[in-house]
Amino acid sequence: MGGADGILARLWYPEQMIETALSPTLPATVVHRVTGVIDQAEAAKGAAEALRVVQGRFADHGPLRLLLDLRGMTFASLQAHKVWSQGFARSPDLAGLVHHVAIVGTDTPTLRAEQELLTTDRVHFFVDRADAEEWLAFAAASGATA
Repeated sequence: MGGADGILARLWYPEQMIETALSPTLPATVVHRVTGVIDQAEAAKGAAEALRVVQGRFADHGPLRLLLDLRGMTFASLQAHKVWSQGFARSPDLAGLVHHVAIVGTDTPTLRAEQELLTTDRVHFFVDRADAEEWLAFAAASGATA
């Protein structure tokens, strides 16, 4: 399904990128990276493609772990954020496919507020990708499931 570089989906727009790939280092882990200013149309396309990749990888691997790398990304509007969130991050179609989600973002008041409100045993927020990968590796090694 993916190319030689392991990338399963890559969408480029001027000044932004949405990329979804199976992690080369973490078992059964999909990495979804978004950078730049994302408008509503790009959010919809990127969310749909990422969901398609996760669904395809689930068929191959069973329950997955998801690393959302959102550093350097902003939504152009609240509506763009809503489209991406409902289309992918909070999609009911994603719920049964993913056991653990690590969200990597820039240390801002918004990220800290989301971290405070949304952290659970299955969802954690990080400002360092290495910490996120370590948490996901622990979840994979322990066989932890929802």
